[in-house]
Amino acid sequence: MPDGGVLDTRPLTSVVITQVFARLQRLDRSQEEASSDLYANAWRTFRYVTFPNIRTAVLGAGLLVFTLSLDEIAVTFFLIGRQNTLPLHIWGLLRRGITPEVNAVSTSSFWYPWP
Repeated sequence: MPDGGVLDTRPLTSVVITQVFARLQRLDRSQEEASSDLYANAWRTFRYVTFPNIRTAVLGAGLLVFTLSLDEIAVTFFLIGRQNTLPLHIWGLLRRGITPEVNAVSTSSFWYPWP
């Protein structure tokens, strides 16, 4: 059975899709055509032309989804079963008062990819 963290990301993928799709609509297709005129294959066109143009949308959407996923405590609370996730652990620590442990866990969540 998947844990609450996996179920949390499914609704948030729509945020990434809308951000990247909006940026792709603004992309100038003549740059991709020029790349193919210079005999670049599809991978090189994506790597050197398309991705640099949509990089900020992908990065911004990723940061937004990360922030929103930490805010989904109510959904996570009902979906986790017997497991405990990072947002619920921080929420439990905050209910007792802010301690240095909360600061340490919050800081480590930005630097260590939790499974």
